[in-house]
Amino acid sequence: MVRRIRWQIGATLVCASLVLLLLAHLALATTAGGEAGVGGVYREALVGEVNDLNPLRGSAQTRAEADLSALLFEGLTRVEATGVVVPDLAENWQVSSNNLVYTMTLRTDVRWHDATPFSANDVIWTIDWIKSPQFNGDPSLKLAWQNIAVTALNPQTVRFNLPVAFAPFLNQLTVPILPAHLLRNATPDQWQAWNQQPVGTGSFRFGKRDGNLIELLANTDYRPNIPNSRPNLERLEFRLYATMEAAHEALRRDLVDAFAYDVTEQGELPLPIGYRQVRAPLADYVVLTINLRRPPLDDLRVRQAIDYAVDPTTLITEVLQNRALPLNSPILPSSWAVAEGLTGYIDDAEQSRANGLLDQAGWQRDAEGWRRKAGQLLRFDLVSANSPERSAIAERIQAQLATVGISSSLQLVPSSNLQDTLSQHTFDLAIHGWSNLGSDPDVYELWHSSQVNAANFAGLEDPAIDDLLVRARQTTSQETRRELYAEFQAKWLALAPSVMLYQPLLEQQVGPSIEVLGLAPINQQAEVLYRHSDRFRRIANWYLVSTRQVLPNFRNEPQNERPR
Repeated sequence: MVRRIRWQIGATLVCASLVLLLLAHLALATTAGGEAGVGGVYREALVGEVNDLNPLRGSAQTRAEADLSALLFEGLTRVEATGVVVPDLAENWQVSSNNLVYTMTLRTDVRWHDATPFSANDVIWTIDWIKSPQFNGDPSLKLAWQNIAVTALNPQTVRFNLPVAFAPFLNQLTVPILPAHLLRNATPDQWQAWNQQPVGTGSFRFGKRDGNLIELLANTDYRPNIPNSRPNLERLEFRLYATMEAAHEALRRDLVDAFAYDVTEQGELPLPIGYRQVRAPLADYVVLTINLRRPPLDDLRVRQAIDYAVDPTTLITEVLQNRALPLNSPILPSSWAVAEGLTGYIDDAEQSRANGLLDQAGWQRDAEGWRRKAGQLLRFDLVSANSPERSAIAERIQAQLATVGISSSLQLVPSSNLQDTLSQHTFDLAIHGWSNLGSDPDVYELWHSSQVNAANFAGLEDPAIDDLLVRARQTTSQETRRELYAEFQAKWLALAPSVMLYQPLLEQQVGPSIEVLGLAPINQQAEVLYRHSDRFRRIANWYLVSTRQVLPNFRNEPQNERPR
Protein backbone atom coordinates (compact mmCIF):
# COMPACT_ATOMS: atom_id res chain seq x y z
CA MET A 1 0.00 0.00 0.00
CA VAL A 2 2.83 2.36 0.97
CA ARG A 3 4.67 1.52 -2.29
CA ARG A 4 1.55 2.19 -4.32
CA ILE A 5 1.12 5.58 -2.67
CA ARG A 6 4.77 6.43 -3.27
CA TRP A 7 4.43 5.36 -6.89
CA GLN A 8 1.34 7.57 -7.31
CA ILE A 9 3.11 10.50 -5.69
CA GLY A 10 6.08 10.00 -8.01
CA ALA A 11 3.85 9.81 -11.06
CA THR A 12 2.07 12.97 -9.96
CA LEU A 13 5.37 14.82 -9.58
CA VAL A 14 6.52 13.68 -13.02
CA CYS A 15 3.25 14.87 -14.58
CA ALA A 16 3.46 18.17 -12.73
CA SER A 17 7.00 18.66 -14.01
CA LEU A 18 5.90 17.97 -17.57
CA VAL A 19 3.05 20.45 -17.21
CA LEU A 20 5.43 23.13 -15.88
CA LEU A 21 7.84 22.49 -18.74
CA LEU A 22 5.00 22.81 -21.25
CA LEU A 23 3.77 26.03 -19.65
CA ALA A 24 7.29 27.46 -19.73
CA HIS A 25 7.59 26.52 -23.38
CA LEU A 26 4.25 28.21 -24.10
CA ALA A 27 5.37 31.33 -22.25
CA LEU A 28 8.53 31.53 -24.29
CA ALA A 29 6.58 30.98 -27.48
CA THR A 30 4.10 33.67 -26.50
CA THR A 31 6.92 36.13 -25.77
CA ALA A 32 8.69 35.40 -29.01
CA GLY A 33 5.53 35.62 -31.05
CA GLY A 34 4.20 38.60 -29.08
CA GLU A 35 7.03 41.01 -29.78
CA ALA A 36 6.07 41.70 -33.37
CA GLY A 37 4.16 40.22 -36.21
CA VAL A 38 3.30 40.68 -39.86
CA GLY A 39 -0.29 41.66 -40.61
CA GLY A 40 -2.88 43.53 -38.66
CA VAL A 41 -4.60 46.92 -38.87
CA TYR A 42 -3.29 50.39 -38.02
CA ARG A 43 -5.91 53.03 -37.15
CA GLU A 44 -5.22 56.77 -37.20
CA ALA A 45 -7.32 59.88 -36.64
CA LEU A 46 -7.06 62.64 -39.27
CA VAL A 47 -8.43 66.16 -38.96
CA GLY A 48 -10.12 67.73 -41.97
CA GLU A 49 -12.13 66.81 -45.01
CA VAL A 50 -11.18 64.36 -47.74
CA ASN A 51 -12.94 65.21 -51.01
CA ASP A 52 -10.22 64.85 -53.65
CA LEU A 53 -7.15 62.60 -53.52
CA ASN A 54 -5.52 63.90 -56.71
CA PRO A 55 -1.94 64.57 -55.51
CA LEU A 56 -1.29 67.24 -58.14
CA ARG A 57 -3.56 69.66 -56.32
CA GLY A 58 -0.59 70.42 -54.08
CA SER A 59 -1.27 73.13 -51.49
CA ALA A 60 -5.00 73.03 -52.34
CA GLN A 61 -5.23 69.66 -50.63
CA THR A 62 -6.22 69.46 -46.99
CA ARG A 63 -3.59 67.94 -44.73
CA ALA A 64 -5.70 64.77 -44.49
CA GLU A 65 -5.88 64.52 -48.29
CA ALA A 66 -2.12 65.04 -48.58
CA ASP A 67 -1.44 62.32 -46.01
CA LEU A 68 -3.53 59.77 -47.90
CA SER A 69 -2.18 60.77 -51.32
CA ALA A 70 1.37 60.26 -50.10
CA LEU A 71 0.57 56.61 -49.33
CA LEU A 72 -1.03 55.99 -52.72
CA PHE A 73 1.34 57.73 -55.17
CA GLU A 74 5.03 57.92 -55.99
CA GLY A 75 7.37 60.03 -58.06
CA LEU A 76 10.41 59.13 -60.11
CA THR A 77 12.52 60.05 -57.08
CA ARG A 78 12.01 60.32 -53.35
CA VAL A 79 13.89 62.06 -50.57
CA GLU A 80 15.53 60.19 -47.71
CA ALA A 81 15.50 61.58 -44.18
CA THR A 82 19.06 62.82 -44.73
CA GLY A 83 17.87 65.00 -47.63
CA VAL A 84 19.54 62.78 -50.22
CA VAL A 85 17.49 62.09 -53.36
CA VAL A 86 17.20 58.42 -54.29
CA PRO A 87 15.34 56.49 -57.03
CA ASP A 88 11.69 55.58 -56.57
CA LEU A 89 9.78 54.83 -59.78
CA ALA A 90 13.08 55.43 -61.56
CA GLU A 91 15.80 52.81 -61.22
CA ASN A 92 18.69 55.15 -62.00
CA TRP A 93 19.58 58.26 -64.00
CA GLN A 94 22.33 60.00 -65.88
CA VAL A 95 23.05 63.74 -66.04
CA SER A 96 24.79 65.39 -68.97
CA SER A 97 28.06 67.26 -68.48
CA ASN A 98 26.29 70.62 -68.85
CA ASN A 99 23.62 69.64 -66.29
CA LEU A 100 20.83 70.30 -68.78
CA VAL A 101 19.78 66.76 -69.71
CA TYR A 102 18.50 64.13 -67.24
CA THR A 103 17.93 60.62 -68.59
CA MET A 104 15.86 58.45 -66.27
CA THR A 105 15.69 54.65 -66.54
CA LEU A 106 12.40 53.40 -65.09
CA ARG A 107 11.80 50.34 -62.94
CA THR A 108 10.40 47.31 -64.78
CA ASP A 109 8.65 45.73 -61.78
CA VAL A 110 6.11 48.50 -61.08
CA ARG A 111 2.38 47.93 -61.54
CA TRP A 112 -0.49 50.30 -61.03
CA HIS A 113 -2.98 49.22 -58.40
CA ASP A 114 -5.19 47.82 -61.18
CA ALA A 115 -2.24 45.60 -62.29
CA THR A 116 -1.46 47.65 -65.44
CA PRO A 117 2.33 47.96 -66.04
CA PHE A 118 3.89 51.36 -65.34
CA SER A 119 5.81 52.88 -68.26
CA ALA A 120 7.27 56.04 -69.78
CA ASN A 121 3.82 56.86 -71.17
CA ASP A 122 2.62 57.61 -67.65
CA VAL A 123 5.50 60.00 -67.02
CA ILE A 124 5.06 61.82 -70.34
CA TRP A 125 1.32 62.16 -69.92
CA THR A 126 1.60 63.44 -66.33
CA ILE A 127 4.12 66.16 -67.18
CA ASP A 128 2.25 67.15 -70.33
CA TRP A 129 -0.97 67.36 -68.32
CA ILE A 130 0.69 69.64 -65.77
CA LYS A 131 1.89 71.93 -68.59
CA SER A 132 -1.45 71.96 -70.42
CA PRO A 133 -4.00 74.81 -70.32
CA GLN A 134 -6.55 72.35 -68.92
CA PHE A 135 -4.49 71.65 -65.80
CA ASN A 136 -6.42 72.75 -62.72
CA GLY A 137 -3.94 71.67 -60.06
CA ASP A 138 -1.23 73.52 -58.13
CA PRO A 139 -0.21 76.68 -60.13
CA SER A 140 3.33 76.55 -58.73
CA LEU A 141 3.66 73.04 -60.13
CA LYS A 142 2.65 74.25 -63.57
CA LEU A 143 5.18 77.08 -63.38
CA ALA A 144 7.99 74.72 -62.36
CA TRP A 145 7.47 72.43 -65.36
CA GLN A 146 6.47 74.94 -68.03
CA ASN A 147 9.83 75.21 -69.82
CA ILE A 148 11.06 71.65 -69.34
CA ALA A 149 10.81 69.29 -72.31
CA VAL A 150 10.17 65.61 -71.66
CA THR A 151 10.60 62.79 -74.18
CA ALA A 152 10.14 59.03 -74.06
CA LEU A 153 13.18 57.30 -75.60
CA ASN A 154 11.56 53.89 -75.11
CA PRO A 155 8.95 52.39 -72.74
CA GLN A 156 11.44 52.37 -69.86
CA THR A 157 13.49 55.53 -70.52
CA VAL A 158 12.54 59.19 -70.21
CA ARG A 159 14.65 62.24 -71.02
CA PHE A 160 14.21 65.72 -69.52
CA ASN A 161 15.75 68.79 -71.18
CA LEU A 162 16.15 71.85 -68.97
CA PRO A 163 16.53 75.41 -70.34
CA VAL A 164 19.10 76.26 -67.63
CA ALA A 165 20.98 74.20 -65.10
CA PHE A 166 18.94 73.66 -61.94
CA ALA A 167 20.56 71.70 -59.11
CA PRO A 168 17.31 70.88 -57.24
CA PHE A 169 15.80 69.21 -60.33
CA LEU A 170 16.10 65.71 -58.85
CA ASN A 171 13.91 66.96 -55.99
CA GLN A 172 11.42 68.26 -58.53
CA LEU A 173 11.13 64.71 -59.90
CA THR A 174 9.34 63.67 -56.70
CA VAL A 175 6.16 64.96 -58.37
CA PRO A 176 3.55 62.16 -58.21
CA ILE A 177 2.97 60.28 -61.47
CA LEU A 178 -0.62 59.56 -62.55
CA PRO A 179 -1.95 56.63 -64.66
CA ALA A 180 -2.20 57.66 -68.31
CA HIS A 181 -4.28 54.61 -69.25
CA LEU A 182 -7.08 55.75 -66.94
CA LEU A 183 -6.95 59.53 -67.31
CA ARG A 184 -5.73 60.40 -70.81
CA ASN A 185 -9.24 60.36 -72.29
CA ALA A 186 -11.22 60.64 -69.08
CA THR A 187 -14.44 62.63 -69.02
CA PRO A 188 -15.06 65.10 -66.16
CA ASP A 189 -17.25 62.51 -64.45
CA GLN A 190 -14.55 59.86 -64.78
CA TRP A 191 -11.98 62.30 -63.38
CA GLN A 192 -14.25 62.99 -60.43
CA ALA A 193 -14.72 59.27 -59.76
CA TRP A 194 -10.97 58.68 -59.96
CA ASN A 195 -10.29 61.59 -57.58
CA GLN A 196 -12.50 59.82 -55.03
CA GLN A 197 -10.96 56.37 -55.49
CA PRO A 198 -7.60 56.87 -57.19
CA VAL A 199 -5.25 54.28 -58.61
CA GLY A 200 -1.57 54.78 -57.86
CA THR A 201 1.63 52.76 -57.49
CA GLY A 202 2.31 53.22 -53.76
CA SER A 203 2.80 50.55 -51.12
CA PHE A 204 -0.86 50.91 -50.17
CA ARG A 205 -3.90 51.01 -52.45
CA PHE A 206 -7.33 52.51 -51.99
CA GLY A 207 -9.72 50.04 -50.41
CA LYS A 208 -13.05 51.66 -49.61
CA ARG A 209 -14.73 54.59 -47.95
CA ASP A 210 -17.62 54.35 -45.54
CA GLY A 211 -18.59 57.82 -44.37
CA ASN A 212 -15.69 59.18 -42.36
CA LEU A 213 -13.76 55.89 -42.48
CA ILE A 214 -11.22 55.43 -45.28
CA GLU A 215 -9.49 52.10 -45.70
CA LEU A 216 -6.19 51.49 -47.51
CA LEU A 217 -4.92 47.98 -48.22
CA ALA A 218 -1.35 46.73 -48.54
CA ASN A 219 -0.24 46.54 -52.17
CA THR A 220 0.59 42.85 -52.53
CA ASP A 221 2.37 43.48 -55.85
CA TYR A 222 4.62 46.19 -54.47
CA ARG A 223 8.21 45.89 -55.71
CA PRO A 224 8.21 42.11 -56.21
CA ASN A 225 11.88 42.17 -57.20
CA ILE A 226 12.95 43.73 -53.91
CA PRO A 227 12.94 41.39 -50.88
CA ASN A 228 10.88 42.50 -47.87
CA SER A 229 9.42 45.49 -49.68
CA ARG A 230 5.78 44.69 -48.95
CA PRO A 231 4.42 46.47 -45.84
CA ASN A 232 4.12 44.50 -42.60
CA LEU A 233 0.66 45.94 -41.98
CA GLU A 234 -2.23 44.56 -44.02
CA ARG A 235 -4.62 47.48 -43.68
CA LEU A 236 -4.69 51.14 -42.68
CA GLU A 237 -7.87 52.71 -41.35
CA PHE A 238 -8.16 56.49 -41.22
CA ARG A 239 -11.02 58.11 -39.36
CA LEU A 240 -11.84 61.71 -40.19
CA TYR A 241 -12.74 64.29 -37.55
CA ALA A 242 -13.73 67.93 -37.83
CA THR A 243 -11.54 69.17 -34.98
CA MET A 244 -8.31 68.31 -33.23
CA GLU A 245 -10.23 67.91 -29.98
CA ALA A 246 -12.58 65.32 -31.52
CA ALA A 247 -9.64 63.40 -33.00
CA HIS A 248 -7.85 63.36 -29.67
CA GLU A 249 -11.00 62.17 -27.90
CA ALA A 250 -11.14 59.25 -30.35
CA LEU A 251 -7.59 58.37 -29.33
CA ARG A 252 -8.49 58.57 -25.66
CA ARG A 253 -11.46 56.24 -26.24
CA ASP A 254 -9.27 53.73 -28.11
CA LEU A 255 -11.15 54.21 -31.38
CA VAL A 256 -7.81 54.79 -33.11
CA ASP A 257 -4.19 53.82 -32.46
CA ALA A 258 -2.55 57.16 -33.19
CA PHE A 259 -3.03 60.86 -33.80
CA ALA A 260 -0.44 63.32 -35.17
CA TYR A 261 -0.49 67.09 -34.79
CA ASP A 262 1.76 70.18 -34.80
CA VAL A 263 2.67 70.31 -31.11
CA THR A 264 4.54 73.61 -31.50
CA GLU A 265 1.70 75.65 -32.90
CA GLN A 266 -1.25 73.84 -31.34
CA GLY A 267 0.04 73.18 -27.84
CA GLU A 268 0.68 69.88 -26.13
CA LEU A 269 -2.33 67.58 -25.72
CA PRO A 270 -2.73 65.34 -22.65
CA LEU A 271 -1.25 61.90 -23.19
CA PRO A 272 -3.71 59.05 -22.58
CA ILE A 273 -2.61 56.44 -20.06
CA GLY A 274 -0.57 53.70 -21.69
CA TYR A 275 0.22 55.77 -24.79
CA ARG A 276 3.57 57.28 -25.73
CA GLN A 277 4.73 60.44 -27.47
CA VAL A 278 7.06 60.46 -30.47
CA ARG A 279 8.19 63.61 -32.23
CA ALA A 280 10.05 64.77 -35.32
CA PRO A 281 11.14 68.19 -36.61
CA LEU A 282 9.24 69.63 -39.56
CA ALA A 283 10.91 71.25 -42.57
CA ASP A 284 9.39 74.56 -41.46
CA TYR A 285 10.65 77.56 -39.58
CA VAL A 286 9.18 80.55 -37.82
CA VAL A 287 10.90 83.90 -38.25
CA LEU A 288 10.65 87.52 -37.24
CA THR A 289 10.86 89.25 -40.62
CA ILE A 290 12.21 92.79 -40.69
CA ASN A 291 10.89 95.05 -43.46
CA LEU A 292 14.04 96.65 -44.87
CA ARG A 293 11.92 99.01 -46.99
CA ARG A 294 10.87 100.99 -43.93
CA PRO A 295 13.30 103.38 -42.20
CA PRO A 296 14.96 103.09 -39.76
CA LEU A 297 14.94 99.33 -40.44
CA ASP A 298 17.11 100.00 -43.46
CA ASP A 299 19.86 100.81 -40.93
CA LEU A 300 21.94 97.67 -40.35
CA ARG A 301 22.73 98.72 -36.77
CA VAL A 302 19.03 98.86 -35.86
CA ARG A 303 18.39 95.43 -37.39
CA GLN A 304 21.35 93.90 -35.60
CA ALA A 305 20.20 95.46 -32.32
CA ILE A 306 16.79 93.82 -32.81
CA ASP A 307 18.52 90.50 -33.48
CA TYR A 308 20.54 90.84 -30.29
CA ALA A 309 17.49 91.86 -28.24
CA VAL A 310 15.28 88.97 -29.34
CA ASP A 311 16.23 85.78 -27.52
CA PRO A 312 14.85 82.69 -29.32
CA THR A 313 16.16 80.36 -26.61
CA THR A 314 13.86 81.96 -24.05
CA LEU A 315 10.95 81.74 -26.49
CA ILE A 316 11.56 78.02 -26.93
CA THR A 317 12.12 77.12 -23.29
CA GLU A 318 9.70 79.44 -21.50
CA VAL A 319 6.90 80.17 -23.97
CA LEU A 320 6.85 76.94 -26.00
CA GLN A 321 8.01 74.67 -23.16
CA ASN A 322 10.67 73.10 -25.40
CA ARG A 323 8.15 72.19 -28.10
CA ALA A 324 10.48 73.51 -30.85
CA LEU A 325 14.11 73.44 -31.93
CA PRO A 326 16.58 76.36 -32.26
CA LEU A 327 17.84 77.71 -35.58
CA ASN A 328 20.84 79.78 -36.59
CA SER A 329 20.33 80.31 -40.30
CA PRO A 330 17.67 80.11 -43.04
CA ILE A 331 18.96 76.65 -43.97
CA LEU A 332 17.58 73.94 -41.72
CA PRO A 333 20.03 72.30 -39.30
CA SER A 334 19.32 68.84 -40.75
CA SER A 335 20.57 69.90 -44.20
CA TRP A 336 23.90 68.82 -45.58
CA ALA A 337 24.42 72.49 -46.53
CA VAL A 338 24.07 74.03 -43.07
CA ALA A 339 27.19 76.00 -42.18
CA GLU A 340 29.23 74.91 -39.21
CA GLY A 341 30.17 77.32 -36.46
CA LEU A 342 27.32 79.80 -36.88
CA THR A 343 26.42 81.27 -33.50
CA GLY A 344 23.86 83.93 -34.31
CA TYR A 345 23.32 87.06 -32.24
CA ILE A 346 23.88 86.34 -28.54
CA ASP A 347 24.08 89.27 -26.14
CA ASP A 348 25.36 89.48 -22.58
CA ALA A 349 23.21 89.95 -19.50
CA GLU A 350 23.47 93.75 -19.73
CA GLN A 351 22.56 93.64 -23.43
CA SER A 352 25.58 95.81 -24.12
CA ARG A 353 25.76 94.85 -27.79
CA ALA A 354 22.15 95.79 -28.58
CA ASN A 355 22.34 98.97 -26.55
CA GLY A 356 25.69 99.90 -28.06
CA LEU A 357 24.42 99.53 -31.63
CA LEU A 358 21.37 101.70 -30.93
CA ASP A 359 23.56 104.30 -29.30
CA GLN A 360 25.82 104.34 -32.36
CA ALA A 361 22.81 104.76 -34.62
CA GLY A 362 21.81 107.90 -32.69
CA TRP A 363 18.84 106.44 -30.82
CA GLN A 364 19.16 107.64 -27.23
CA ARG A 365 17.01 106.76 -24.24
CA ASP A 366 14.55 109.34 -22.94
CA ALA A 367 13.50 109.82 -19.32
CA GLU A 368 11.19 106.81 -19.51
CA GLY A 369 13.81 104.54 -21.08
CA TRP A 370 12.44 104.58 -24.63
CA ARG A 371 14.75 105.45 -27.50
CA ARG A 372 14.36 108.59 -29.58
CA LYS A 373 16.24 110.43 -32.33
CA ALA A 374 15.45 114.05 -33.07
CA GLY A 375 12.28 113.65 -31.05
CA GLN A 376 11.09 110.59 -33.01
CA LEU A 377 10.19 107.53 -30.93
CA LEU A 378 11.80 104.26 -32.04
CA ARG A 379 8.56 102.35 -32.40
CA PHE A 380 7.49 99.53 -34.70
CA ASP A 381 4.29 97.69 -35.51
CA LEU A 382 4.72 94.01 -34.65
CA VAL A 383 2.33 91.82 -36.66
CA SER A 384 1.48 88.23 -35.82
CA ALA A 385 -1.26 85.67 -36.28
CA ASN A 386 -3.71 85.75 -33.39
CA SER A 387 -3.40 82.07 -32.46
CA PRO A 388 -2.62 81.45 -28.77
CA GLU A 389 0.94 80.23 -29.38
CA ARG A 390 1.90 83.00 -31.82
CA SER A 391 0.27 85.66 -29.63
CA ALA A 392 2.33 84.49 -26.66
CA ILE A 393 5.50 84.60 -28.78
CA ALA A 394 4.65 88.11 -29.98
CA GLU A 395 4.07 89.37 -26.45
CA ARG A 396 7.40 87.98 -25.27
CA ILE A 397 9.24 89.55 -28.24
CA GLN A 398 7.55 92.86 -27.47
CA ALA A 399 8.88 92.62 -23.91
CA GLN A 400 12.37 91.71 -25.11
CA LEU A 401 12.51 94.70 -27.45
CA ALA A 402 11.37 96.96 -24.62
CA THR A 403 14.39 96.00 -22.50
CA VAL A 404 16.67 97.83 -24.99
CA GLY A 405 14.30 100.77 -25.37
CA ILE A 406 12.45 99.74 -28.55
CA SER A 407 8.72 100.39 -28.39
CA SER A 408 6.34 98.21 -30.36
CA SER A 409 2.62 97.94 -31.03
CA LEU A 410 1.12 94.48 -31.33
CA GLN A 411 -1.17 93.81 -34.27
CA LEU A 412 -2.70 90.35 -33.92
CA VAL A 413 -4.54 89.38 -37.09
CA PRO A 414 -6.30 86.24 -38.34
CA SER A 415 -3.93 83.82 -40.06
CA SER A 416 -5.91 84.25 -43.28
CA ASN A 417 -5.04 87.98 -43.30
CA LEU A 418 -1.37 87.60 -42.44
CA GLN A 419 -0.38 86.56 -45.96
CA ASP A 420 -1.88 89.75 -47.41
CA THR A 421 0.00 91.85 -44.85
CA LEU A 422 3.26 90.18 -45.84
CA SER A 423 2.64 90.33 -49.60
CA GLN A 424 1.65 94.00 -49.49
CA HIS A 425 4.62 94.84 -47.21
CA THR A 426 2.34 96.69 -44.79
CA PHE A 427 4.34 95.81 -41.69
CA ASP A 428 7.47 96.76 -39.80
CA LEU A 429 8.14 93.49 -38.01
CA ALA A 430 6.17 90.30 -38.69
CA ILE A 431 6.17 86.87 -37.04
CA HIS A 432 5.30 84.19 -39.57
CA GLY A 433 6.30 80.74 -40.73
CA TRP A 434 7.60 79.02 -43.83
CA SER A 435 6.24 75.52 -44.36
CA ASN A 436 7.34 72.52 -46.43
CA LEU A 437 10.70 74.05 -47.28
CA GLY A 438 11.82 70.79 -48.84
CA SER A 439 15.03 68.85 -48.60
CA ASP A 440 17.12 70.93 -50.99
CA PRO A 441 18.83 73.97 -49.41
CA ASP A 442 17.89 76.22 -52.35
CA VAL A 443 16.36 79.38 -50.78
CA TYR A 444 16.47 81.51 -53.93
CA GLU A 445 12.74 82.27 -53.80
CA LEU A 446 12.98 83.55 -50.23
CA TRP A 447 16.07 85.77 -50.38
CA HIS A 448 17.02 86.67 -53.98
CA SER A 449 16.37 90.30 -54.88
CA SER A 450 14.26 89.28 -57.89
CA GLN A 451 11.72 87.96 -55.39
CA VAL A 452 11.13 91.18 -53.41
CA ASN A 453 7.62 91.40 -54.82
CA ALA A 454 6.99 87.73 -54.10
CA ALA A 455 8.23 85.64 -51.17
CA ASN A 456 11.19 87.85 -50.21
CA PHE A 457 9.01 89.67 -47.68
CA ALA A 458 11.97 91.34 -45.98
CA GLY A 459 12.88 93.15 -49.20
CA LEU A 460 16.50 92.00 -49.00
CA GLU A 461 18.50 93.19 -52.01
CA ASP A 462 22.18 92.32 -51.95
CA PRO A 463 24.31 91.59 -55.07
CA ALA A 464 26.64 89.22 -53.22
CA ILE A 465 23.76 87.14 -51.88
CA ASP A 466 22.12 87.13 -55.31
CA ASP A 467 25.31 85.79 -56.90
CA LEU A 468 25.74 83.06 -54.29
CA LEU A 469 22.14 81.87 -54.62
CA VAL A 470 22.30 81.75 -58.42
CA ARG A 471 25.58 79.87 -58.52
CA ALA A 472 24.45 77.41 -55.84
CA ARG A 473 21.42 76.34 -57.86
CA GLN A 474 23.35 75.97 -61.12
CA THR A 475 26.02 73.46 -60.06
CA THR A 476 25.29 69.84 -59.17
CA SER A 477 28.50 69.43 -57.15
CA GLN A 478 27.37 69.04 -53.56
CA GLU A 479 30.72 70.17 -52.20
CA THR A 480 30.67 73.34 -54.29
CA ARG A 481 27.09 74.02 -53.26
CA ARG A 482 28.01 73.48 -49.61
CA GLU A 483 30.76 76.10 -49.88
CA LEU A 484 28.47 78.58 -51.62
CA TYR A 485 25.69 78.13 -49.08
CA ALA A 486 28.13 78.48 -46.20
CA GLU A 487 29.17 81.84 -47.61
CA PHE A 488 25.53 82.80 -48.15
CA GLN A 489 24.61 81.97 -44.56
CA ALA A 490 27.46 84.04 -43.14
CA LYS A 491 26.52 86.99 -45.35
CA TRP A 492 22.82 86.65 -44.55
CA LEU A 493 23.53 86.56 -40.83
CA ALA A 494 25.65 89.70 -41.07
CA LEU A 495 22.88 91.60 -42.90
CA ALA A 496 20.22 90.56 -40.32
CA PRO A 497 17.14 90.72 -42.57
CA SER A 498 15.20 88.49 -40.16
CA VAL A 499 15.53 86.76 -36.81
CA MET A 500 15.34 82.97 -36.95
CA LEU A 501 13.04 81.98 -34.08
CA TYR A 502 12.46 78.22 -34.07
CA GLN A 503 11.78 75.02 -35.99
CA PRO A 504 8.37 73.43 -35.22
CA LEU A 505 7.83 69.81 -34.20
CA LEU A 506 5.21 67.25 -35.10
CA GLU A 507 4.04 64.98 -32.31
CA GLN A 508 2.34 61.63 -32.72
CA GLN A 509 0.60 60.07 -29.76
CA VAL A 510 0.54 56.34 -30.35
CA GLY A 511 -0.85 53.33 -28.52
CA PRO A 512 1.18 50.42 -27.16
CA SER A 513 0.06 47.99 -29.88
CA ILE A 514 1.87 49.70 -32.76
CA GLU A 515 5.56 50.35 -33.38
CA VAL A 516 6.22 53.37 -35.61
CA LEU A 517 9.69 53.98 -37.00
CA GLY A 518 11.24 57.30 -38.00
CA LEU A 519 9.83 59.35 -35.12
CA ALA A 520 11.56 59.41 -31.73
CA PRO A 521 10.71 59.90 -28.05
CA ILE A 522 10.96 63.43 -26.65
CA ASN A 523 14.55 64.75 -26.39
CA GLN A 524 15.87 62.12 -28.79
CA GLN A 525 16.99 62.88 -32.33
CA ALA A 526 14.42 62.07 -35.01
CA GLU A 527 14.27 62.22 -38.78
CA VAL A 528 13.19 65.55 -40.25
CA LEU A 529 9.80 65.54 -41.98
CA TYR A 530 9.88 67.53 -45.21
CA ARG A 531 6.08 67.18 -45.31
CA HIS A 532 3.67 66.10 -42.59
CA SER A 533 3.04 62.92 -44.58
CA ASP A 534 6.72 62.00 -44.29
CA ARG A 535 5.86 60.48 -40.94
CA PHE A 536 4.80 57.54 -43.15
CA ARG A 537 8.25 57.43 -44.75
CA ARG A 538 9.01 54.08 -43.13
CA ILE A 539 5.49 52.73 -42.81
CA ALA A 540 6.47 49.53 -44.62
CA ASN A 541 8.51 48.75 -41.50
CA TRP A 542 5.79 49.59 -38.97
CA TYR A 543 4.33 46.60 -37.20
CA LEU A 544 1.82 45.58 -34.56
CA VAL A 545 3.15 44.50 -31.19
CA SER A 546 1.07 41.40 -30.49
CA THR A 547 0.33 39.83 -27.12
CA ARG A 548 -1.59 36.88 -28.52
CA GLN A 549 -0.52 33.39 -27.51
CA VAL A 550 1.33 31.40 -30.15
CA LEU A 551 1.38 27.62 -29.77
CA PRO A 552 4.78 25.96 -30.00
CA ASN A 553 5.74 24.99 -33.52
CA PHE A 554 6.52 21.30 -33.10
CA ARG A 555 6.95 20.82 -36.88
CA ASN A 556 9.50 23.62 -37.16
CA GLU A 557 7.31 25.59 -39.52
CA PRO A 558 8.48 29.17 -40.08
CA GLN A 559 7.22 31.73 -37.56
CA ASN A 560 6.05 35.22 -38.50
CA GLU A 561 8.78 37.39 -39.94
CA ARG A 562 10.61 39.82 -37.72
CA PRO A 563 9.95 43.51 -38.40
CA ARG A 564 11.85 44.77 -41.39
